[in-house]
Amino acid sequence: MGFVGMPLLFLKLIRTYGRKQLLFSMLPACALVFVLYLGAHYYYYASRTHPFHPYTQISPPAFDSIRKYPPPNTLRILTLGGSTTACNDLPPEERYPHLLQSHLQSAYPDLQIEVLNGAMDWYTSRHSLINYLTVYRDFRPHIVVVMHGINDICRSFSPPQLAIGEYKSDYSHYYGPAAYAAIPPTFERQLLRPFYRPPLSYWFDLFDQETDYPMDVYQSQEAFQKNLLALGQFIQRDSSHYILIGQPSLYKDSLTQDEYAHIQFGRQLCYSPINPINIRYPSPHSLGNAMRTYHSITKMVALHTNARYFPANQQLPKTLAYFSDDVHYTPKGAQTLATYIAEQLIGTQLIPRISQSLVRPSPSHSPETSQGY
Repeated sequence: MGFVGMPLLFLKLIRTYGRKQLLFSMLPACALVFVLYLGAHYYYYASRTHPFHPYTQISPPAFDSIRKYPPPNTLRILTLGGSTTACNDLPPEERYPHLLQSHLQSAYPDLQIEVLNGAMDWYTSRHSLINYLTVYRDFRPHIVVVMHGINDICRSFSPPQLAIGEYKSDYSHYYGPAAYAAIPPTFERQLLRPFYRPPLSYWFDLFDQETDYPMDVYQSQEAFQKNLLALGQFIQRDSSHYILIGQPSLYKDSLTQDEYAHIQFGRQLCYSPINPINIRYPSPHSLGNAMRTYHSITKMVALHTNARYFPANQQLPKTLAYFSDDVHYTPKGAQTLATYIAEQLIGTQLIPRISQSLVRPSPSHSPETSQGY
């Protein structure tokens, strides 16, 4: 209606005020709009591109206050993953890596346990591979705990608001939250945006198609496996221990109405346009099958790299007491996950074996010249 009504209104104004008077009366308004647009343009690029990372899109966590070499008698654990490891929607003291450190510190009071959380929202197995090689291996972790799944699954798709072009195995098509860095919200795009999904999109949502996609639609399986294999090879080359976690999720065969209402990854992150106002997206059943397949890949990689695999996906009850949506946890869910991983690590007796080779405090010890193991 706006595009039809504006020309008619403009013609009426010309008849009423004349061309010359209308032109001179509009010039100040046009100049003001232009200045505001330039100001908004400057603000956007000054405020939004600063956190953008040219390789990983979002800057990884920085350990500026952490010494590169573990201090004496300190066992350092690095956790890698996406938002389900970062847990940025929870207070710092309720995030699973922090809780993992607390559990292990209680179990090994004679050691200093240090858990570094190197995860970030939206990160995939490829992000973890890049960040480990370029940043985190310098911190000499003794154990690296890796949990991936859902974000790699989402990279199989190319939703137009989050990606550019078709699927690419290096995930370079999927910009996620950094999409506006590649497709800036220019004036004309913002003007047309309401016509892509109208304000009354609730009614159009009724016509969106939830689809039971087969597994061949999830194109990132090979890339996921390749990334985890490469990550394991580099971790073990650095004499660190590789731990792979089966990512928990809410997906199950029978969801209650309330649980179904909390499932959102398919519609928000894995959709494909049918037409300008309707979309097609994977069903919870399809995403559940995908998660099981990616768990199998994770387990297979653990076997091929002699890593340890902890099936946490089998440990968290699939209820809203533990999950706030498809994969993110409530405080109870994060606590349960941390407890499970801690118990598995304690059960392997891995930490006592590593502790035998840790540098012990001594007057002559110089942590700056020791690797800590």
